[in-house]
Amino acid sequence: MTLAFGGYDILYGYICRGGENNLLRRSRIRLGYAEMGKAPTEGHFALEARNGDRVEASCRALNAFNISHQERNKTGFHYFCHSEYQCEGQTGYGQMNVHWRSEADRPQDWSVILAE
Repeated sequence: MTLAFGGYDILYGYICRGGENNLLRRSRIRLGYAEMGKAPTEGHFALEARNGDRVEASCRALNAFNISHQERNKTGFHYFCHSEYQCEGQTGYGQMNVHWRSEADRPQDWSVILAE
């Protein structure tokens, strides 16, 4: 699903159950950070699909690579994290990427609700 926002298309995901993909209409994300260095340490995700199906997941950053100064054209702070995810009794592994430009912009808790 894409949503036109400020002249850009933003891609949102879906919940897949029983072989059916249901597009998201709402998401809430909370992130936790280490005190020293401010690297992301954990995340919690609450998602709701258009059909009302809901899922919650959490992740724990196994390691966080600070890649903030590797690209000249990107300002701010960039972390690439290998992460362990927990969802509905299952464990999975993947990555979590976090970016913010200034301390005031550092993401901690935000929601997205799509218009029906």
